[in-house]
Amino acid sequence: MIYINNLKSEEYIPIYIGKSVDIQKRYKEHYKEILALNRLSQEEYRSYFLSGTKSFYEGSFKSIKIFKYMIENACTLNDYRMIVMDRNVPSDLLDKKEAEYIDEFKSSFLGFNQFKSFTERIKVLNESPRDNFTVKSYLEDVKSDLINIERYYGYGYTEFNFKHSFPRDLSLIFNSKEKINSEFLPLYSNICDELVRLGLKYVQTYKEDESLRRSVNKKYELICCLRDDYKNILNLIEVNFSDALKNHNSFCDKTVKLFLDSLVYKNNKAYKKEVQKYLKTKKIQNNYYKEFGELINDFESSYEKYYVEYEKYLKIREPYEENENLRRKERYALIMPSINFDNFSLKDALKNSYRESTLTQPNSCLINFSIGNNGRGEKSPFIINITYTYLPFQGSQISQTYYIDNVDNKLIQTGFKYIEKDFYDIFQFKKRKFNIIALLNGEFYDSHISTLAEIKLGINDYTLRNKQLHNIESVLKEIQDLTDSQTKFFIEPSESLNCLKAALPTNMLENNPFIQFILNVKKKRNKFSPQVVDLEKLENESHSNETSQSTLRAIKFKQKVLERSNDKIKVLNYTSSKENVDAKCLICNQTFLKRADRLLNKPFCQNCKIN
Repeated sequence: MIYINNLKSEEYIPIYIGKSVDIQKRYKEHYKEILALNRLSQEEYRSYFLSGTKSFYEGSFKSIKIFKYMIENACTLNDYRMIVMDRNVPSDLLDKKEAEYIDEFKSSFLGFNQFKSFTERIKVLNESPRDNFTVKSYLEDVKSDLINIERYYGYGYTEFNFKHSFPRDLSLIFNSKEKINSEFLPLYSNICDELVRLGLKYVQTYKEDESLRRSVNKKYELICCLRDDYKNILNLIEVNFSDALKNHNSFCDKTVKLFLDSLVYKNNKAYKKEVQKYLKTKKIQNNYYKEFGELINDFESSYEKYYVEYEKYLKIREPYEENENLRRKERYALIMPSINFDNFSLKDALKNSYRESTLTQPNSCLINFSIGNNGRGEKSPFIINITYTYLPFQGSQISQTYYIDNVDNKLIQTGFKYIEKDFYDIFQFKKRKFNIIALLNGEFYDSHISTLAEIKLGINDYTLRNKQLHNIESVLKEIQDLTDSQTKFFIEPSESLNCLKAALPTNMLENNPFIQFILNVKKKRNKFSPQVVDLEKLENESHSNETSQSTLRAIKFKQKVLERSNDKIKVLNYTSSKENVDAKCLICNQTFLKRADRLLNKPFCQNCKIN
């Protein structure tokens, strides 16, 4: 569940309930969308709703709703949180469990979820043929939503979901209007009546909108029937002409298509000439335009009726579309922030991401390099800041963070303009939403702080505002003066070692012995030796307030595995979630080795499972 840890509004319960087989990946996808929106200016953001007939974000309004709530309630990125409500759900039951939680918390009406009648409608329409159980179940979902719409109208995004996404024509869920099961008729009629009542109650222009919609739908149904009529005749002509060619052993797909095109586009004589040319080369004397004359006359008459009605349809559809575009923009106002905002109004998430390193070995030094992007593609990596932590033989641990003086950090402080890249790309067929890029002098500029780097570091352009920038060589000189030849160094770049090298000035790589020494240290050993906690020795020990964090984590991990395995698996030691642990099955007494996070996810004994 995504939730905003800032409950200031009485109209919302700021939650979004979802499901995933990969929770961390899904959370990153959600969070990345908010990070992208946070970079846009108000003017740019509004243009994605109002510059076309439909919003650029159509179909992806979940993050749009969250963003509006966060802006209007003065939230920051630190308020964006996630909690796992249920880990042990089989994949085939995820949909059911998600629906149960959404119904329990009413997040479709009070939070950021969509109505069930909308999400299920897509599934129902994609199912063909639709059985009676599916149809009845969907109608029950619609009825339930209608009850809650009236109950919660004025709360959350209920008004927007009702006006923008609630289905206005339920007849489409039936295989055909003539086959509506009598069992559904009372429920279907009741729902239609209730929908009209709520429309009249909550939508001022309901009568006008419905009158236009029904006129267009009625005319559309007529032209669909006429289209089917002429296509049926055309199919019959195709079969007859194909059989005639086969009788002469001269069947040709291209010629059949040309023959049909000569009927549909009769003003274009080229098609007919090509057909006659082919028949002549095959020495076929038949004049099929005369032989199929009756069918062709029927087709032309049917096609003419279709064309006349289609022209009428286009004329009445034009005012309908104009009205729909107007109403749509009125609805978009319900999900756009009602107050003015600047880019990076949600600030940064540095508070959530920053963890102060604790050194245990005297005369040791850890240097963290925060890098703006991974350097792939057109990106050029750069160092945002350097944080060093030093533990002397005597005295307290020393920590300092310096933001580095380089071209990219200076440009960030000047202020980039961020845009949705694919919105402006006329050649991009499938446009990606939340694909943000910076502009520099009207050109795309890739070497900014990427959203992936921001997820890792909690740092964005807002973080660098008004920050004093320091020369990187002066920072490294300070570290060098603080330490000595016996100091044990560790470095932690936020990206790869090669990326760090690419981010360092070339002359420093070549001419600075200290940085060369640091990079060589990285090659030999780049992490602290993790503390292995022997849980067997701790079995009978009591734990005081001075118990180390690593020991407490190990104990907590052991308890979790016991609980999830129903007291069948005992963990013997623990290092970290990514390291192997020794575990013992209390059923068969088998000891086995498994990575900690995988054991926690699937806490069972392979030997017992096989047997």
